[in-house]
Amino acid sequence: MSIAPAVVYAISAITAAASAAVAYKTSEDQVEAQEDYNKYLEKQAIEQYSELDKQEADVIEQSYKESMQAQREYMKARSTVELNAAATGTYGQSIDLAITDLGTGLGQRLGDITGKRNMQLDNIATEAKNVKASAVGGSDYSINQPSWYQGLNTGLSTFGSTYNTVSTTSDAD
Repeated sequence: MSIAPAVVYAISAITAAASAAVAYKTSEDQVEAQEDYNKYLEKQAIEQYSELDKQEADVIEQSYKESMQAQREYMKARSTVELNAAATGTYGQSIDLAITDLGTGLGQRLGDITGKRNMQLDNIATEAKNVKASAVGGSDYSINQPSWYQGLNTGLSTFGSTYNTVSTTSDAD
């Protein structure tokens, strides 16, 4: 009968060691998988930021083109008013008022262009924050890796339970 408890103890110890090794390997695999996923999220975020950079550049370029077009149209309209006034020999308040109206129209149009640009840039900034939040929220570094101490503790606990069970059974015989 004394061989049986030793065999049981040995099996218990081997089982505890194997269990600790499997738990450690599983946690290593989880860490590796999470690191791969985190790298994937980082790559996705970089690609999305790159696209947002292009969108931002396009918005700024479009705003610049619209502003330049508005100024060209203003200068053309002002030149037409001044040319017609000179051709007819008309000067005074009516011409000044027409030029002032053209300037006011230009100011309003430039304000609209600037407002549109700012709104689009704000939307891009919000989207960039969402990309960041998504990448950070999806990343996880909280895989609990069992330490050798935990594995040893589990093994000793299992060994102790087995010892108590075998001792109780041996005492009963």
